[in-house]
Amino acid sequence: MAQLIDFEWQTYRDWQVIEAHEIEATRGNFWAKPLDRCLATGDWAPRIITPTADNLLFWSFAEVLTEDEESVCEFARDYGCLTRPKRLTEPSNPLKNYKGESLGEWQRHRDWMQAAIKLWEAHPRSELAKLISWDEEKNEIDFPGIPVLRDFGFSAAETPYLPRFSSLRDVARFAVEAILNYKLRGKSGYHPWEDHYSGKRRFDVGFSKGSISLRPSDLAAALWLQFATAVAGDITIRLCQECGHAFEVSSQSGHRTSRKYCPGGACRQRAYRKRKKA
Repeated sequence: MAQLIDFEWQTYRDWQVIEAHEIEATRGNFWAKPLDRCLATGDWAPRIITPTADNLLFWSFAEVLTEDEESVCEFARDYGCLTRPKRLTEPSNPLKNYKGESLGEWQRHRDWMQAAIKLWEAHPRSELAKLISWDEEKNEIDFPGIPVLRDFGFSAAETPYLPRFSSLRDVARFAVEAILNYKLRGKSGYHPWEDHYSGKRRFDVGFSKGSISLRPSDLAAALWLQFATAVAGDITIRLCQECGHAFEVSSQSGHRTSRKYCPGGACRQRAYRKRKKA
């Protein structure tokens, strides 16, 4: 996958989960959001990283068990929090300065990423039919097999720009593109498919001699941009039969589509030794 994303981020070594209030500030006014489980750090010495050096970080994020708080902390120690850290206050220790974000933010992004990848990866019609309900005559679409999308079905009557589809695969492709637009541009109103800007761009475009780059506003935007470049590049992702890690197979990656193990040869050699012992 071509590396178009120009992104540096900060992370800290002491991420933990606490019960805290997020503090919002608007025009000099401050207020506390309801108490919530939050990813937090009290460290003020950040480590500068380049998370998108891993082309498949979006896939790794989709596999994070957000219900497991240590799993979230582990990912955050390596790659930082998803959005720009907000000020947090802990009721039991109001003088202690924390910053971070709600775990609900992680849950929402993870659920949407899993939904988008599931639609992108589903190929046989029988598999797509479990995820998508499509009334071809009325051009109405629903997603009974994807809980996070269940309330966001759409129809030609509600969405004037909805095209006529020729197959379930076209429907899935359109849904993936709609999710990407929603996540990278924001939404206006209830439906994520509305074709309006929210006034907040999730990335800027950088130009230099002979190249163009995309500069995300935060880690969440970087993950969605990564996924968008994977969709645009029509890459295929395989899971290593030895260690289970994801790797890319495409003409750009140089890895043949029949490859079964991670690049580098270590997993292939390990599998070979296991077969010999057996």
